[in-house]
Amino acid sequence: MDRRPFIGVSTYLVNASWSDWRGRRVALVPERYTAYVQDSGGIAVLLPPDSPERAPEVLARLDALVIAGGPDIDPGYYGEPAHPATEVDSPERDAWEVALL
Repeated sequence: MDRRPFIGVSTYLVNASWSDWRGRRVALVPERYTAYVQDSGGIAVLLPPDSPERAPEVLARLDALVIAGGPDIDPGYYGEPAHPATEVDSPERDAWEVALL
């Protein structure tokens, strides 16, 4: 039997506002991302933001990667100034996802 592929799915960190989790930082991703991976025969591996230096080790253990959508990435990563409507939400997430790419 063939091994199912491990598919990394990037997540983001938010402060929970519900139940016993209220006030704690939690890693989230919309369920549709993991459902698509599982429906395609893969195993979804959630990847919360981490130190960018760890990205090569993480990638070496995965068969594929999905970067979840979200707020704007800091335009400085691709050498452009921020547009007035740009909403950079999480520098920590940006650094992690850029390192994964």
